[in-house]
Amino acid sequence: MASISERHGYPLSFMEYTKVGFPIMIVCTAIACVYLIVRFVVWYNVNRATMKLGFIGAGKVGTTLAKYLAPHHTIIGFTSRSYKSAKEAADFTGSRAFEHFEELIPLCDTVFITVPDGQIELVWNEILASDIDLQDKNIAHCSGALSSDVFAGREERGAFGYSVHPLFAVPSKTET
Repeated sequence: MASISERHGYPLSFMEYTKVGFPIMIVCTAIACVYLIVRFVVWYNVNRATMKLGFIGAGKVGTTLAKYLAPHHTIIGFTSRSYKSAKEAADFTGSRAFEHFEELIPLCDTVFITVPDGQIELVWNEILASDIDLQDKNIAHCSGALSSDVFAGREERGAFGYSVHPLFAVPSKTET
């Protein structure tokens, strides 16, 4: 940035740029926060729409996210590599445990794939290979390293893909 402005006869130091850019960033962030509050809190409370949520992966992220969302949405349940993990997460969140994702997904509006980052694409490909109707389903993962592009082929099946990364680390399955 500094070299471009200097090349055009307007030298600009990092501090000068920061003095202008930082307040603009704060204003933009504040506007975005207001929008998100209006859209997802006020609008939600007016329409009282609740989503039916399912979780593939019953680890710390999935369990904690489900517990956090439970007061405002319907948690359908969990499926996991280990039925025992799915059952523990379901008991903690007041939902059901499922043996297979083929049983869970049809009951949900939104499915969170909360498995380790390296497994997200594999799980998605298994879902794509199944004959589950994905029309108008929201599919999300919580990886900070992957984008929603990992859900390749979602458009053809009528699904929507999201990357929803938690703002903070999740230290425990049972602490929200």
